Amino acid sequence: MLQGYRHVRILGAAALFLSIAIEARAAGVSVRWMGQDGKDLVGQRSEPGPSDVLDVRIAVDGLPRSAILSAEIQGKGGGAWHSGKPPVWLLKVERVGLGPRADLYFEPYQVESGREFVLVLQLENRPAATFYFKGGKADPNKRVASAKLTPKWVGMTDRDLAGLGPNPGPDGLLDAGFDLIGLSAKDPVREIRILPAGSRTKSDGWCFGVNHDLAHNAEFVADPKVPGRGRVSLQPDGDLSGKTLAIQVTYASGNVDRASLVAGSTSANRPVVRRAVRDIPALGASVRWLGQDGTKRHGTGDVHLKIDGITSSRAIVAAQLSDPTGATWIWRSPAGSRFLGDVEHEPLELAWGGDGLHAAFPPIRDETGSTMTLRVAYADGGEAFVAFPGGRADPTERSPRPVAGEVRARPGDDLQQLVDRGGTVRLDAGRYALRSPLILRRPIVLEGAPGAVLEFSQAANEPAWTAAIKLLAGNTRLSGFAVRFAGPVRWDREVGYGPAVIGTTDSKDPQGPPLFGIEIAGLDLGGVEATTEWEETINAVRLTNARCGKLEGNTIRGGAVEFWNGPWRIVGNTYTGTPVRTHMPGVFCGHYTRDLLVEKNTAEPVGPSGKSWRFLVLTQRGYRDVVRENRVVGLGAHQGDPHPHPNAPEVMLTEAYRIRFEGKPLGVSPDRRVLETPEPQAGPISSGDVVAILSGEHAGTWRLVAQSLGGGRMLLDRPLPAGVEREAVSVVTGFVEDRFEGNLVDSGDSRICFALVLAGNHFGTKVERNTLSGGGSSLVLIATGSETPGFWGWSHDPMFGLEIRGNRFVDAWNGGNLGVEHSAHAKSAVGRVYFEAKLIENSVVWSDAFAASRSSAGERERAAGLHINYARTFDPKELILEERGNTRSGAAWIPAFRVVGGAINGRVVVDASREFAPSQSAAARATLR
Repeated sequence: MLQGYRHVRILGAAALFLSIAIEARAAGVSVRWMGQDGKDLVGQRSEPGPSDVLDVRIAVDGLPRSAILSAEIQGKGGGAWHSGKPPVWLLKVERVGLGPRADLYFEPYQVESGREFVLVLQLENRPAATFYFKGGKADPNKRVASAKLTPKWVGMTDRDLAGLGPNPGPDGLLDAGFDLIGLSAKDPVREIRILPAGSRTKSDGWCFGVNHDLAHNAEFVADPKVPGRGRVSLQPDGDLSGKTLAIQVTYASGNVDRASLVAGSTSANRPVVRRAVRDIPALGASVRWLGQDGTKRHGTGDVHLKIDGITSSRAIVAAQLSDPTGATWIWRSPAGSRFLGDVEHEPLELAWGGDGLHAAFPPIRDETGSTMTLRVAYADGGEAFVAFPGGRADPTERSPRPVAGEVRARPGDDLQQLVDRGGTVRLDAGRYALRSPLILRRPIVLEGAPGAVLEFSQAANEPAWTAAIKLLAGNTRLSGFAVRFAGPVRWDREVGYGPAVIGTTDSKDPQGPPLFGIEIAGLDLGGVEATTEWEETINAVRLTNARCGKLEGNTIRGGAVEFWNGPWRIVGNTYTGTPVRTHMPGVFCGHYTRDLLVEKNTAEPVGPSGKSWRFLVLTQRGYRDVVRENRVVGLGAHQGDPHPHPNAPEVMLTEAYRIRFEGKPLGVSPDRRVLETPEPQAGPISSGDVVAILSGEHAGTWRLVAQSLGGGRMLLDRPLPAGVEREAVSVVTGFVEDRFEGNLVDSGDSRICFALVLAGNHFGTKVERNTLSGGGSSLVLIATGSETPGFWGWSHDPMFGLEIRGNRFVDAWNGGNLGVEHSAHAKSAVGRVYFEAKLIENSVVWSDAFAASRSSAGERERAAGLHINYARTFDPKELILEERGNTRSGAAWIPAFRVVGGAINGRVVVDASREFAPSQSAAARATLR
C-alpha cells in the first residue's frame, strides 16, 4: 500500500484491499491519466458546475456491465475527490450506458508532476475495486481558452474610489482605471496586485485585497451585468504613460491569473468636482406631542403631532420623521415623488386641518426622552427641519386587544375551538393532549393553573410542523403552563429561522402586519428529544415578525429564543440546558434590537445535557440595549466536547461588521449639520447610522445620522467639528450606547471559549462590574475586519467611546484582548483610528492553581491579564486607550498588560509588557508612559 494516503475503508476489511485490486486488474480494467485535455465540468468548490479551470481527465477502460454507484480518487500526500454529494471536492463521472469506458474529471488544487493516485470504484452488485495509477502533469491555473485574462486600459475616470497609501476609500482626487476581461466567473477575486515594471517590492505598486505590504490601495468592482468582467480603480502616483503594469489576480481558491498592460497618460492631482453642501434651515415651527389620542390615519395606536408656527403659503410636498434608533416615517404627495430619504420606512401622514398642520405615525417604542427630527420638502425644492422632544407612546396599541370574555378549559376539551373564540382561556390543572399545532389566530390570554400541561404528539400523516404553538396575533399572552412532547415530531427545517416550540407568523404563512405586545411568562418549555445522534434542537421561541413584548420568569430547556427589534423585556428566565445528543446556537438571539433589557436570567445546564454554545447573540445593530445581572455557568465550548464548536467560541457576543462608506467626504455644510460623501460603497445610508471620525485631531469621536437625505447626504444629530471635511470618516451601522453590567460568566476550565466578545461597530458602549471567570479569553473588544463593502476585511469596524470599568477578570487562559484586528482576513491601514476606549478600575485575578498551570516557559511567554492590540499592527496610534486605577492580584510573574501597540494615556507604547500596581493607580499609569 502506498504511504501517505488517507485511510480508505473497503467493505470494512483492510485484508481485502490488495486482493480486490488484483481481481480488478485481472479483469482487464485499466486506469490512465489523460491530463487537462479540454473540458471544464467541475471545480475545487463542493458545488457542481464548471469553474473556468481545465479539469484532469482519468480514462477507465474495461469496465464490466455494472453501474458505477460511486467513485473516489485520492492523491498520495493529499487531495480527495468524490462523485457523491458536497461538502467534498467533486469528481464527475461520464459514461455511456453500461459501456466498458468511463471518463472521470476533477480539478487539480496544486501543480501535478507525476505523483501516485488511488481510484476506488463501487460498482452495482460487486465489491469495491481499488486501482493505483501514476499521475501526470496538471496546473491549477490552466484555464479554458475562453477565460483568458485580458486587461484594457481606460485611463483617467470621473470617479474617486481609491487614494495613495494603503487606506481604503476616496481621497478627493480622480482615479485612473482599467478593465479586466476574462476573469473567472465562478471563483471570486480575492486579491489584485499591480506592479510597474522595475518595482523592487510589492509595496511599490497597488493592491486590491488585505494588502499587508502597504501598497497603494486599489479598488475592484465587478460588472454586475457581465460575468467575468470588472474595473480596477487606482490613484496614480504620477504620469504612468508608457509604463508596463504587471497584473496578478488571485482567486478565492488560490488560483492565479497573470497579464500585463501598458498604461496611458495619467494625472496624480486631478481633483473631484465639488459642489457646496447646503445647510438645511430650521423649520421655524414647534411640534406638540399629542400622543395616542385616537387618531387613526394608519391604524389603531397612531401618535398625533401638531406642528405650530407654520403656514400653508409654501406648499409642502414630502416629509420625513425619524428617531435616534433609526426608525423612519415618510409621507410623499404626488408632487413629492422625488423626495429622498430612508429606503426602509413606515408611513407618515401629513395634512392641513382647520387649526394648522397635523401629522400622524404608527409608533415603534416609547419616545419619552428622545430627540425626534421632522424634515419637510417644499414644492420649490427647498427643505427645512425641526428637532423636538418625543413623548410617551405604547406600540402595543397597534395590535388589537383580546376581546372581553373568559372561558375555563379542562383536560379533554377541544382547546383549539376554545382559543379560536379569543378573549381569555384559563386552563385547569391536568394534561391537555394535542395531536396538531395549537394555532392562536386572535389576540388571547392563555393562562394555566399550576400543573397544567400541553402535551403534543404528531399523527402519522400530519405534515411537518413549523411550530407547536403558533401566534398569529399581537397582544397575546401565554402564562403558567408547561409544554411537553409525547414522542418524536417531524419538524419543517426549511422554515425561515427554523421551527420552534412557540413561533409567530413564519415564512410559510401568509404575511400580515407585525405583531406587537407578545408576552410569554411563567412557562415551562421542555426540550424536544433528539431523533439522530447529533442535531440542532428546535427553537424554544421564534418571534420572527413580532416587534416587542416580554419574556419573564420562564423555564426553558432546549433551543434558542430568537427575536427582532424591540422594546423587549427578557427578565428572570431560567435556562437548564438542551436534551442529550442535541446542540443549540444561543439561549437569547436578537437582531436589530432597540431598548432591549436582558436582566437577571440564569443559564446553567442541569443533569445530562447536550451542548449550549452561547448565552447571548446580538447582531447587526442595537440602540441602548441593557444586559444586566445575568448568571451564566457552564455554557460555551470546552476542550473535552465530543463535537467541535461551529465557529461559536463566544458565550456572549455582539456582531456588527457593516460599513456603508469610508474615506474622505465631499464636504460639510456651513452649519456643520449636513455631511456629504461620495456614493456610499455599500449603501444606502440610513437614519440611526453612525459617522465615525477616523483621522485628525477629533479622531475617535462620532455623531448619529439623524436622517438620511439620499445618496451620500445625511443630516447629523449635532454639528461636526471644524476641519472634518479634510479627514477620513466612516459611516457604519452598529451598536449605540449599549450596556453590559453586573453579569457573571463562569466558563470553568475551558481554554477555548470567550466570556464576552463585542466585535465590530460599537459607540458609547459600557462594560461595567462584570465578573468573567475562566475560559480562553475573558473580555474581547475587537475592531474587526468589515463584512461590507467588497470582500471580508475591506476595512475595520470602528469602536469609539467604550468604557470598561470595575470589572473582575479571573483565571482566563489567554487573558483579555482589546484592539484592532490584524489577520489574514483584515486589511492593513495607517494614519486612522479604529479603537478608542477607557479602561478604569478593573481587577485582574489569578488563583494559585491557575498560575501553576501556566508556569511552563511557553506559557510564561504568552500569559497576560490583558493584551492590548493585535499582531501585525502597522500603526500603534490606531488604538487610543485611557488607563487608570486598574489592579491585579496573584501570579506576580504574569504581566497585567502585553502591549503590541497603542496610544495609552497619551504616549505611544509598542511591544511592551506593563504592570498594574497592586493598588496604586498612579504608579500603574506611570509604567505606561
